Amino acid sequence: MKIIKPKKLNPGDTIGIITPSRHIRGDEKNIKQAINYLKNCGFKIKIGARFKNKFHSSSGSKYQRAMELNNMFANKTIKAIFCAIGGDSANQILDLIDYSTVKKNPKIIIGYSDITHLLIAINTKTNLVTFHGPNLAIMKNLTQNSLKQMISLLSDNSQKLTPPIKWETIKHGKAKGILMGGNLMVINALNKTEFTPNYKGKILFWEEIDDNLTAVEYQLHQLHLSGALKEISGMIVGHVHKTTKSDGQSFKNIILELTKNYDYPIIKTDDFGHFTKIFYTLPIGIKVQIDTLRKEFLFKESPTT
Repeated sequence: MKIIKPKKLNPGDTIGIITPSRHIRGDEKNIKQAINYLKNCGFKIKIGARFKNKFHSSSGSKYQRAMELNNMFANKTIKAIFCAIGGDSANQILDLIDYSTVKKNPKIIIGYSDITHLLIAINTKTNLVTFHGPNLAIMKNLTQNSLKQMISLLSDNSQKLTPPIKWETIKHGKAKGILMGGNLMVINALNKTEFTPNYKGKILFWEEIDDNLTAVEYQLHQLHLSGALKEISGMIVGHVHKTTKSDGQSFKNIILELTKNYDYPIIKTDDFGHFTKIFYTLPIGIKVQIDTLRKEFLFKESPTT
């Protein structure tokens, strides 16, 4: 399937704001501040129909939330879709998304955490490049460089847009592949569904919110059991809250043990994920390269046209 790239954002373009998972109550102030930031960057804003609604823990029923997303993709005036907040119910709408409409109306969609469901499912079903980046609710806490990188990535279709991620090497090597990833728990949740990505040759990036390293180890073993770890060609580990178990076992050793039969590069960074002030946006679906000896992590193509 041919890669589909969304058009870049230009000043004056309209950004649609959706709430495909949790409701925004309690986070209104932070989200409003993020919307004002986008307006100050020169963009117009279109608020989704479910923006202030509450239905149990979500912003609406699964049908209402799916309709909101489908309508944003169908709306020709909307050039990008930003997710206001994460949650734990985005998976409920995956089989209700009109992927044909998404494919016919390719546009930027960005978010993280529970929104990983949407980013991977849309990329898997349509081959549209999607963007793992901050939800509106956390933008207030991020560095200006993080926000500037996000806007630059979405607004410039040159190839020199690799974020200035600071990373350390877990395992040396060199690899090229298609960037794929998001939240680790969500990645595992999608396995063995029609939305499971093809891991063959992918550069897998992931982050995890759980502050219990034993739980993170559990998720990594699930990824191993799924067969994904033997299919990928490289790994980028994002922010993990704790890096040492109570028994003294290190996070690095857990990863090295699970990947001991594979020779691909693995790098670790704290520059994306939950509870970070630096959160650089990563496109899902473009070619990248890692070379640990040359200390390179590079985008090999633009994510937009």
